[in-house]
Amino acid sequence: MRTPVLPHYARAFVVMAAIVVAGTLALTLAVAFGPFSEQNALPVVYGLHLIALVIGGVIVGSGIGERGWLHGLILGALYAAGLWLVGFLAYDAVPDGKGWALALLGTAFATAGGMVGVGRKNNG
Repeated sequence: MRTPVLPHYARAFVVMAAIVVAGTLALTLAVAFGPFSEQNALPVVYGLHLIALVIGGVIVGSGIGERGWLHGLILGALYAAGLWLVGFLAYDAVPDGKGWALALLGTAFATAGGMVGVGRKNNG
């Protein structure tokens, strides 16, 4: 019998959102009250998203237990599409070359996380 995939994707998205929200809150506090400046914030935000994508990929891969590369790829593509939708609706921004490159990078990180998750489930 096959494992249903939707609960694992939902759990991954919830954890990814929690990581990004908590990291963004911490970054906001560091900019407001600490020595951190706004000019240095963008790489940290990108890093938060990449960490969230790897962890989400691990969650999906370990939950489903097979074809982690495919499920990580799908997770990363859905995440990128969601970010593009928010960017378009909130800022009228359309993906440019940098946006495509970051989406591919994020999808690669989620794919790697999915492969690690499958390996983690099979070994643990």
